[in-house]
Amino acid sequence: MLALAIYIIYTKINENDFIAIPIKVNALFLLLFISIFNWHFEILKWKILVNTFTKIDYYTAFSQSLAAHTAAITTPNKIGEYGAKALFFKNTFRKKILGLTFLGNSFQLMMTLFFGVFGLYIYLQTNQALPFNTTSILVLSLIITIALYYYLYSTFKLKKIKSFLNNVSAKKLKQIGFYSLLRYLLFSFQYYFFLRLFDVNASYIDLFPLIWLMYFVSSCIPSFSLADFVIKGSVALYLFSKIGIPENIILTTAFFMWILNFALPAVVGGFYIARFKTENQLGYDTN
Repeated sequence: MLALAIYIIYTKINENDFIAIPIKVNALFLLLFISIFNWHFEILKWKILVNTFTKIDYYTAFSQSLAAHTAAITTPNKIGEYGAKALFFKNTFRKKILGLTFLGNSFQLMMTLFFGVFGLYIYLQTNQALPFNTTSILVLSLIITIALYYYLYSTFKLKKIKSFLNNVSAKKLKQIGFYSLLRYLLFSFQYYFFLRLFDVNASYIDLFPLIWLMYFVSSCIPSFSLADFVIKGSVALYLFSKIGIPENIILTTAFFMWILNFALPAVVGGFYIARFKTENQLGYDTN
């Protein structure tokens, strides 16, 4: 898995004609800092979720989150993350882990939907109407999202979900929601900062609604994390080209966002997968 992650990163760099990032050391450190904090809050979310039934420390949450990320990048919409995280626990705890993973991902998706709708509202206010193709994509994405959630809810059954949520305190739910919000704001700003780094002079009101729309549409399209930058890049090309941003800047931004937030964490997670052995599964005590 580690070798595969490194190979994919190598081929992505060699197969695409990207423009160089202007050498601004402080700016590059800030971009890396944002990615680290993005994952920091994701790790905190997982630690809080698991701590609803057993205690794990930050390092354990770190290793499990990144290993699951690496294992799931070859599955549509990272659905493999559910099974990957469950493997760290005994069979008796795996249904609970699946539910906790679903809960954490649901909060993150809610942020994407909320800001996506808000971005759509601002876009409509400033552009009067959406192009037909974009409208079709938004409707299709919404249908896919509703269908997915209907399937998951019908599978777990409403009573079971209600009973499951009763075991998670309101305080912990607020923390998970807050960290999900911080994560969304961080990678949205990071995308904006990349565009500014390439001397894109569009205003806040032009860029942020399009960024939010791009994340909304691309997150609802079934895809593999390995091709995440292709999906986001394609959606971004359609949206950002409307305000005159050059194609090479759009694709380069999507690529380096993928490198910082998907590829590098996958490489780190690969080391933990290499160390993981089935016979040494973690069997946490719920007492």
